[in-house]
Amino acid sequence: MSQNPQNQQLRAYLGQLTAEHTLTLLTAAQMWELLSHACTALERHPDLSDRDRELLRVLGQMSELAETPIASVPELGGELLTELEAARQLIAALDALERAKTGSDPHYVSSCQQLLAEAREEYREVVASHVYAPIGP
Repeated sequence: MSQNPQNQQLRAYLGQLTAEHTLTLLTAAQMWELLSHACTALERHPDLSDRDRELLRVLGQMSELAETPIASVPELGGELLTELEAARQLIAALDALERAKTGSDPHYVSSCQQLLAEAREEYREVVASHVYAPIGP
């Protein structure tokens, strides 16, 4: 049995958004890291004007934001990838149940329902355990 075209589109869109979100977070973290190194190097430069030093001070204050838990991209990325994998398992369990319902084996349907319940619970646990990315239902 083929999947509902709307479900396929939603899954593709979810995958695209997840990839774009992760890429954006990683890019932002890399930019903050580069900015931090540049500020550290420039602070030691003897020929900076007062205006340049003020800019470095402001950038240093802004970089503190990058050190907050939400900006801890390696951990955030890990949490998002873990959630994505749990979501994929949930979708696979839903698909298996959908296929099982078209058959005539009630035991297989029951087994798929159990797998779906386990996948839902795992997803809920993953989301509830987020420290850096408290997202999801």
